[in-house]
Amino acid sequence: MTKAEPTVIGLAILKVNSDRADQDYIDYIAPFVADVLTNSSESVASAPEIQSQIEAEFGIRVPLGALNTVLRRASRRGLVTLNRGVYTRNEAELAKFDMRNVRNDILRKYAAFVTGLRKFALDEFSIPWQDEDAEKALIAFLTNDSLPTLAAAIDGSPLPPLVGPAPEGSQHIVRCFALKCNDSDPIQFDFLVSIVKGSMLATALYYPKLGEVSKKLDRIEVYLDTSVVLRAIGATRAAQCEVSRELIDLTFKLGGTPCCFRQTMEEVRGVLEASYQLLRRGTRNMRFYGETIQHFLDCKPGSTDGAR
Repeated sequence: MTKAEPTVIGLAILKVNSDRADQDYIDYIAPFVADVLTNSSESVASAPEIQSQIEAEFGIRVPLGALNTVLRRASRRGLVTLNRGVYTRNEAELAKFDMRNVRNDILRKYAAFVTGLRKFALDEFSIPWQDEDAEKALIAFLTNDSLPTLAAAIDGSPLPPLVGPAPEGSQHIVRCFALKCNDSDPIQFDFLVSIVKGSMLATALYYPKLGEVSKKLDRIEVYLDTSVVLRAIGATRAAQCEVSRELIDLTFKLGGTPCCFRQTMEEVRGVLEASYQLLRRGTRNMRFYGETIQHFLDCKPGSTDGAR
């Protein structure tokens, strides 16, 4: 196993956990705790020991404050017994959190993604990456291009620091590969989206009151920009539409209200009207192709029904 592999696997599993759980972030982390306790050679462990085991196995450093919150709930549910700061596992209850199938599926997808990224770097940029180079490029991409900036009051990072620099220009290559996957390889693109979402979920581990994270959008209005609205209403390619719709669904799930400004709606109508007029006149000598126009061009040739 390479240095980057546990982190990517951990982020992907975190995304899977969030899809299955219908409560809060504590439920997302509980399977990691259950897994390391189940597979430990010792029947008892302290919170710092569990923290170290999760980081070693899944590449995610769960802050002790968040981990103690998870362990307290685990104790109430009978998964562990707390005695003088040491947790004793309940093997029968912990066995319900078997992640072997999930982990094996993610390992297979991860290996395919790294292979695809290496091939893309060689074919498109004539750069012969090894697995380690591709993995460093992916971690650099997650760290610098996709993670939201943590608030100044939050200490730490959900991703471990890189051991050695990522290859020069590597983040650009990963971006280009992501665009290629979005266009022609939905399986690879879905895997990348899952680890990006996992990395975003991981930032919430540093929120002081982990159990309240899912409530933080209550009565909050989330304003969407023009491109998000266009994608949400189906005016672009299917993969792009799905991402925007998932964002809106997540906003509702967390208690927020998706909104948009009047100017945004005017811009949406303007894009749709411009696309309709351009398609009516035909594509000859068309100077530009936005993602909305390209979507309608990909519809039935000679028809303007999509733009209507």
